[in-house]
Formats: sequence, C-alpha cells, structure tokens
Amino acid sequence: MRIRRILGALALFVAVLTVGSGAWAASYADHISLAPNGQGDVLVYPLFVATDGWQSTVSVINTSDQSMVAKIVFRSYAFSQELMDFMIYLSPKDMWVGTIKNGVTDKTGAVGIGVYSVDSSALYDSGVDPATMPDPFARDEVGKKLEKLFIKPLCGDLGTMGYITVIEAWSDRVIFTAEELADKQKRGKAISAAYVAAVVTRPVNALSGSIDITYPNGGAAATAAVALKDWRNASRLVTGATTALGKDLANNNQREMDAALSKGIISVPFDNNSTVTTWHGFTFPTKGTQIVSVGPPCIVTNASDYFRGFGAAGFGINEYDIDEMHALNPFSPAQPSNLPYEFYWVDAGKAVFKQGWMQYQLPGSTATATDLNLSGQPLAYTGSPVIPLVINFINDGTFPKMTIKNASYADSVMLGTVGGAPGVPTVPMPGYQYSSAYVPTK
Repeated sequence: MRIRRILGALALFVAVLTVGSGAWAASYADHISLAPNGQGDVLVYPLFVATDGWQSTVSVINTSDQSMVAKIVFRSYAFSQELMDFMIYLSPKDMWVGTIKNGVTDKTGAVGIGVYSVDSSALYDSGVDPATMPDPFARDEVGKKLEKLFIKPLCGDLGTMGYITVIEAWSDRVIFTAEELADKQKRGKAISAAYVAAVVTRPVNALSGSIDITYPNGGAAATAAVALKDWRNASRLVTGATTALGKDLANNNQREMDAALSKGIISVPFDNNSTVTTWHGFTFPTKGTQIVSVGPPCIVTNASDYFRGFGAAGFGINEYDIDEMHALNPFSPAQPSNLPYEFYWVDAGKAVFKQGWMQYQLPGSTATATDLNLSGQPLAYTGSPVIPLVINFINDGTFPKMTIKNASYADSVMLGTVGGAPGVPTVPMPGYQYSSAYVPTK
C-alpha cells in the first residue's frame, strides 16, 4: 500500500517534455518516424493521472479536410494492461475532448476511475449501433454522456496512472448533405457508415492532440502528444480487440516502431535544494508488457523484442554539476540501474550534487536473424524506445506545485551489424517472473 501511495503522489506532478526520434530518417523512406509538425497517424500521450482530485483532460484533433475515425486506447503504467478503448469519429477539423478522472459513474451506477465526455465525436456507449439509433453519440444529457470505467488491473498494477495511444484507423472525404452539416449526430452517423463500408484505410497523418493534468490547488500542466507519421494502419480497427503499437497491423512492424522512438544519450537537468526536488521519468510506449499468468508468481512477457523478455531497460548514468564536475557515484544511496515498467521514476533528489544535469545512456538493440523490418531488412539501432520526462517539485508552502525544464537527447542511429541480445536479464521486483516466450494478445 505504501508503494501505491508513493507512486500515486509522485505521478500527480508529471508533465511530458521531450518526444520522438528519427532512427529511420537517414537511410529509409516510407517508414514510421517522429512527425516534426506534431501531426501524424499515431499519437502517444506518455502519462495520464487520475486520483485524489487530480485528473487528465485529453484532446484528439483531426487537422485535415477529410473525415477520420481513430481508436483511442488507455493503458496501465506498469504492465500496459488495456484499461479501456473506443472509437472516435471526427469530421474535418474536428476535435474530441474527454477527461480521465475519479468519480465517473457508469450506466450500472458503479463509481470509479474512468473516462467522462459529452463530446459528440464518440459514442456514448460501446453497445449502441450508429446505423440503427437516431442519436448514438455522446452529449450533455442524462443517459447520453460517455461515462466508462477502467477495468481493474491485475498483478498489483494501478489504474490511477498510465499512458494513452491513438491510432488513425481510417480517413476519406465524406460528402455531407445539408441536413448532416447542420446536425453533428447525423454527421457522425455518416462518418461511421463510410468507415464500415470502406475497403482501404487511407491514413493521412492528420492526428494531433494534447493532455492537461490538473491538480487540486488549481495548478495545471499541459503538453502536446508525441506524434509519429507514416505508420499507415492497414487493418479495420474495432473495439473488443487489443490494438498495440507495432503489431504488424500496418506498413511498419514492432521493430520499426521501436526504432522510430529510440533515443541515444538523454540529458536531463536537476535542481535539488531546500525547496526543490527533481525527479526524472521514462515512458516505454512500445514495450507492451503482457500478463501470461496471474500466478503467484505473476508471469509477464513483452511485445517489444528490444526487451527480449527481460522486463527492464538497464541504464548507465553520469552526473555533472553546473561547473561540469563529474560524479563517479551519481546517487547516494544507490538507485536501481534498470527501468522495469512502461512508466518509471528515477529520484534525482538523491544526486550527489545539488544542481546540474545527468546523462542517461540506455543500451541499443543489436539485430539477430529475426530482427527485421517489414521489408525483411535487418534492423538494429542505438539507444532505447523511450520518452523522457522531467519535473521539479516545489515545496515552498504552496505545495503541490511544479515547474518544468526541457530534457534533450542524442538521436539514435540505425546499425547494420548482426549481434546478440542486448542487456542483461533482470527481474524488476520480487513476485514477478518474466518469460522469454512471446505470447500474443487477443
């Protein structure tokens, strides 16, 4: 229980700062990469928080002149368990907005953590049929609000925080009648009908979005979603089936998605004094931990071959103060040297110096005979598929409060060599066993 309270309290102050990479850009075309303009066909929101008066408001924007359907998936922070998913139906230049919070009441009367929205770009309930119901989309009326609870995570995982992915399922030009143009419900039904009838997906790299994390004293932090382009979904995405990044659903596979998000040396500032403490966070949106057995022990494996079933990303670290003095022992007492979950904190408050910066170096992924891109070419890369976060906690009598400094990183590099598995097998915490066998999700 203490660990839960600590994790929950720390997560309340997080803001996402640094995104993406371009491991493909130098040598390959037509492969997924970071979208420099913030518009792509895949969005990643590396953290949401929803507990004790904290909530996270998510926006998903269709920046194009075409109609679009996207799938949004909410996942837990430790083992990537799918807490909820649903489809979003966007007309040209449309935006969907929803809030993740505690106190959501679903149609059965149950109350808990989930998603609340009155935005009519999504169905108010997954059981309604847009083809047969006159008004199937959410609106601010009793019984018509989208209020869905997260499932309860297994294996000690938490539903109070996690990360979000949005995938462009389909887009096309839909010609609306005058009646449809005047009525959002009818316009949504037309988009849904066009999606059902569609033969090809035609993604157009037009998704954009942001997330606002608010806390009880009125403070808030906003950040843009990480946008990746040219994943090029080729599957009919639906609810009720797991949709993970890099699952061979598109023009890019898992290996290529990992490479696109990979970073080399990550440089992160810290400032620790009587009123400030810095924490560094790391999100691995392609790790895709899957629970094989709830045990005990709880047995899990990973979708990403970067982790090879080891369950944790090990890292090396160098610490420097503002005069570039180098600490051989960055933490006192010592910190863990691996990052075991999809989202994980490192306490920079235990740094040797009071102010300075740290260099995190995560190992790259060497290639074996099976580590190929979708075209069958060997693919290895330096660095790790991670999104780094940094935050300063301020305790000046107005706690909670936070300020943000940007992290920076060296871009990853693709490698042509063939070698062995990276890293050393690690088990992140007692009671959990990692399997080297890949077990596909449903």
